[in-house]
Amino acid sequence: MTVLEIHRLQPWEEARGPLQELQEQDGCLVARIGPAVVALPDELREKLQGLMGKTVGILRTDFDYRLMVLED
Repeated sequence: MTVLEIHRLQPWEEARGPLQELQEQDGCLVARIGPAVVALPDELREKLQGLMGKTVGILRTDFDYRLMVLED
């Protein structure tokens, strides 16, 4: 993954789009979701690994991250 800028979601911000790539970088999980490259907590790794190519939405709340699969 060529990364120009990794975005950290702010509370109540969402990344939505096709999950294209996952990798670890500098000790955190980095995902390419649609046009965005976002840093995510490692506890999402297992859930996301089986969703490559699917459209997902990841919402950061005040307390955690919520994952939605938008297509089967």
